[in-house]
Amino acid sequence: MPDPALQVIPAPQTRTSFEGDAVRILDELVLRAVNAGASDIHLEPKRERMQVRFRVDGSMAEQNSITQQNLKQWMAEFAVRNRLNPKAIVQSLKDPRFCATVDQDLMTGTARGITKTPTVIVGGKTFVETVLYDDVASVLNEALK
Repeated sequence: MPDPALQVIPAPQTRTSFEGDAVRILDELVLRAVNAGASDIHLEPKRERMQVRFRVDGSMAEQNSITQQNLKQWMAEFAVRNRLNPKAIVQSLKDPRFCATVDQDLMTGTARGITKTPTVIVGGKTFVETVLYDDVASVLNEALK
């Protein structure tokens, strides 16, 4: 019987414009992290905000948090920087598909025993919060032997 941790989950066949926007937002965060020299990104949902922290030279550096008050402004600025329609991006915050997508991702992760992000599972080995390339590559190489 194959190891369930090695099973590939098929990607959705089509990507909605909302999902494309979410990818761009993540790309923006990754670009900011790379420009800051960060080794990893931590997104921590808080009651009133999304805390964004980068690990730079071993220390956590808090970035501008995304709050209820600045979310629309943050999204509009993101849209302008990425040559997107700021009005459409801000309106997407009211899109019920967003809640459904987030809820589905949460349920999928919970069903797999995921309690923190990032979590990576390779060959039955779980990496939680700190995911180092060399560690994952070593386990992957072993799984592929």
